[in-house]
Amino acid sequence: MPKINYITDTEYEIALNKFYNGLEDFDNHIKYKIKERFNFDQELVKEELLEGEEYTQVKYGYILTSYGRLYNLRHRRFLRARFTKNNVHAYCVGTNIVMNKYFKDYGWHFDKVEILTRYLKYGWTHVIAENCKYLHLAQ
Repeated sequence: MPKINYITDTEYEIALNKFYNGLEDFDNHIKYKIKERFNFDQELVKEELLEGEEYTQVKYGYILTSYGRLYNLRHRRFLRARFTKNNVHAYCVGTNIVMNKYFKDYGWHFDKVEILTRYLKYGWTHVIAENCKYLHLAQ
């Protein structure tokens, strides 16, 4: 993992001084450092995909794949999926991603049994709710 480039206390004080004296926008300096700190390159996910797996960005820094996996570009890992009674969810940026909605939007075929089968086969992290009615079909 690349070294994170935080701004120093001195850099912060200089930026704050320039801002209060009207010499420079404070945000310009901070935004530059944040962009350098988090590289949200979508190419990172290609190394983790299986053959035939497609992907698209659903939120800034989060990639959804056609196999029902949600990838966090910041931490470079897949998030845990939750299989409920009628759908597949993943927790992302304070909200739940409901996968059948996104699959429909991107023209992918949504089959929760097929997605659960892949999760069980490859040992991907997941949670199966007690009310999940299709678990027996995936085993």
